[in-house]
Amino acid sequence: MTSKTLSLVAILLAIYSCAGKTSEERKIKGIIEKGQFVNDYMKMEIIEGWTELPTTDESQFLIIHKIKENFQPNIIFLALDKEQYKNMYGYQTVEQYAKSLMEHNKSKSDYKLLSAPVKVNIDKHVFYASKFLLLNGDKEYLQSFYVADINNYYLGLVATEENNNPEPEIETIIKSIKFKW
Repeated sequence: MTSKTLSLVAILLAIYSCAGKTSEERKIKGIIEKGQFVNDYMKMEIIEGWTELPTTDESQFLIIHKIKENFQPNIIFLALDKEQYKNMYGYQTVEQYAKSLMEHNKSKSDYKLLSAPVKVNIDKHVFYASKFLLLNGDKEYLQSFYVADINNYYLGLVATEENNNPEPEIETIIKSIKFKW
């Protein structure tokens, strides 16, 4: 994982861990068995050659990556309490959240917007997806951000892959996601 990607993950972890947790908050933690990741609200295929990057038991994140030296490509999954985010940031809809995320990334000099949020379906739910080019020294990465409002949570996915080496397995994994609600 690049230092910028690790920094982004660390910042996200710090923000979300400081936000306070409700007793009903679902954890993203689950188990991997028979080639699938399963938790209390979703399941997805873990393709051979991919694995989970260990996180804490209290984490709201799941990071899976292809087994390679630099942890690329990878997918980060997160679950955020919708009411908490509405109160903290004033988002009234997931579309506002997606646009805010896009504006935040556009303001960074190392991100270039490739596509503004558009609606895409994952399982039976609508996600807002945007794509960016992340410039990290002499490397370029494609980052796709997906957010949805599902059952009192903002669920998010961040998929990162090398720009000159697109990873078709990312799309396969995302298409394999099945929600229990």
